[in-house]
Amino acid sequence: MRICFVLDFPVTNTGGVVYSTINQIKALQQAGHTVYIFANQAIDSVNSFALKPSLTINLPNTIFILPGYVNSKKRQKVIRQLLIKNKIDCVWLQSELSLALIVQDVARELNIPVIFTVHSIFWQIDKLPLSRVAAFAIRQALHWLCKRPIYIQPKTTGTLIERLLKSLTLNVASASDAVVSPSQHQLETLRSLDRNLPLYNIPNPFLPAGASLSPAHTISSISPNEPLRILWVGRLTPEKRPLEFLEALSQCPSEFIQCTMIGDGILLKEMRRRYGKLPHVLIAGPKTNNETIAAIDQSHLVALTSYHFDNQPMVVAEAISRHRPVLYCDERLTAEGLKEAGILTANSSPEAIAQTIKQLAGSPEQIIKLSRAAAKAKTVFDAKSYAKKAEKLIVGLLKNRK
Repeated sequence: MRICFVLDFPVTNTGGVVYSTINQIKALQQAGHTVYIFANQAIDSVNSFALKPSLTINLPNTIFILPGYVNSKKRQKVIRQLLIKNKIDCVWLQSELSLALIVQDVARELNIPVIFTVHSIFWQIDKLPLSRVAAFAIRQALHWLCKRPIYIQPKTTGTLIERLLKSLTLNVASASDAVVSPSQHQLETLRSLDRNLPLYNIPNPFLPAGASLSPAHTISSISPNEPLRILWVGRLTPEKRPLEFLEALSQCPSEFIQCTMIGDGILLKEMRRRYGKLPHVLIAGPKTNNETIAAIDQSHLVALTSYHFDNQPMVVAEAISRHRPVLYCDERLTAEGLKEAGILTANSSPEAIAQTIKQLAGSPEQIIKLSRAAAKAKTVFDAKSYAKKAEKLIVGLLKNRK
């Protein structure tokens, strides 16, 4: 099949949406499908339709710059010609902003099925300055860019700007032929917001890049005097809660624990200022994907400290695919691998995280047992499994078109 992905976020963005999109594309390519993508620039080894944005939008308090696309007749013509020329069977949206809206409109006009993967309905932007003004500005900008009215739906909750973004997600979802949620818990949230959505649960796959990576290995032993090696990976922003994790680590004895934190974001300087002298913590900053996988392989445990924000974090797929258990504090994530290979803290507080870390540091046999469980659970994120589910979904949509 000939499948065309659509991505609003810059392809150089280090966030999970871009990373998971590339993994989905690779999984479908390995299954023999021809994959294209609309994005702001070309992606290596992918048939890319690189479209120059009309403008760029800097998001306050973040490291993100978003391309913006005007829904002009000229833009529609270019997209229409590319979809027809390349005989696209299905369009797969990976975002809900201006480019996705435009391609969705053209695909529907051409009677091409549209799938939309919701990467997160759990927006947390309460720290954005002048939130009400920002919400109004974003709404007007999207209306001007996309020539489509954006309504705030009554069932959504949160600050005004969070409600706007959730409503934008639901607007795109309601105009799609299929809506994919990588996690079951997000699917249930989407269902509670709109029971008419055609929802499917397909976990994002993980495919390690680079032939230099060694095969995943299960932890077979931990020596009595060996410290528990913990890895934290993520965007260094409030919703990922790296400061809360560092506070937890400050409560743990340094002789029994070694922790490395990988990532970039607005909290990096504050993290180093407040906690940079902890003897058992290395705040490493940003690393490449391959360097991150190597760090996972060298760890005993991966920590995830977001709370009621994440859908299916890619770090979970990475850790479990490399046979590493995951410490987490969001009870809603207890599925997609974590049910078998996760350690849930008593609550989301730094004290509860610290207590769990101390308990694990004194229980190497539990780490070994969970590593074996991760080795069995990794099939959830297998590329072949993802491709089979995606193929079944697309074939069903195409049959309904005939």
